[in-house]
Amino acid sequence: GEITALRARVTGVFSGAAFVPKPAPREAPQAFKRGRKFFSKKDHESAILMFQAGFALAPDMAGNLRELGESYDKLGRAEDANNFFVRYLRLRPFGQNADHVRARLKGGAALGTLSVGSSFPCEVAMVNRQLVPKPLPVKKLSVAPGYYKALCFNSKYRFAQYLDVTVAPGAEANIEFRWAILQNKLDPWGRIVIEYPDPKRKGQMYDIGLYDEIGVPVHDDRRALKTRVEAGDGKKNKELFLKLEPGQRVPVTW
Repeated sequence: GEITALRARVTGVFSGAAFVPKPAPREAPQAFKRGRKFFSKKDHESAILMFQAGFALAPDMAGNLRELGESYDKLGRAEDANNFFVRYLRLRPFGQNADHVRARLKGGAALGTLSVGSSFPCEVAMVNRQLVPKPLPVKKLSVAPGYYKALCFNSKYRFAQYLDVTVAPGAEANIEFRWAILQNKLDPWGRIVIEYPDPKRKGQMYDIGLYDEIGVPVHDDRRALKTRVEAGDGKKNKELFLKLEPGQRVPVTW
């Protein structure tokens, strides 16, 4: 009865029907455990239903995708298995089972490679919402084709940046966090207001705050950025243009 009920609920999630269950992270592990039990008993069709339910209830539990791949593989449905392995690897490129999944995909799906680097250390680096388990750079990581969004965050330099890229089958892709560090060396003390590096916001200014050092993205065009400095008492000000390079510490003085 439970399997029949799940079949009615879950089929719509994977067939494009309107029904989408609300996330239920507490119930999802139970579905996963039951799926594993069915899998161990070689009841792979029932296992598939449980893993589908687990993923629908908690999409962050990517292990369900991996187990769906394993279950479909046991049923001899290699194409379906590869599709789920690809989806798992896209969500968990650094997962505990990622290397195992990569090995499974070598004969059935064209992988790509992704490299991620940064001009300065990232206190936190993430790819597709998964923590990168080691300091950058990551070089030519074998990944599933698809869309990847990466984050570099450094609290010391108040720097946070998202970048994205699409990895094509059999192709190489690169994400590079290019940034410089502005050093407030103004004496007497003053504020720094700088133009946005993104050419789409050319001419727009933002106040970088009251910090001695702060990270600033460096855009590919490397244009000089309009910069204004103003003393704390407002009696002294200056306008200049700063040309930043990745990995550079730039002192700002009168």
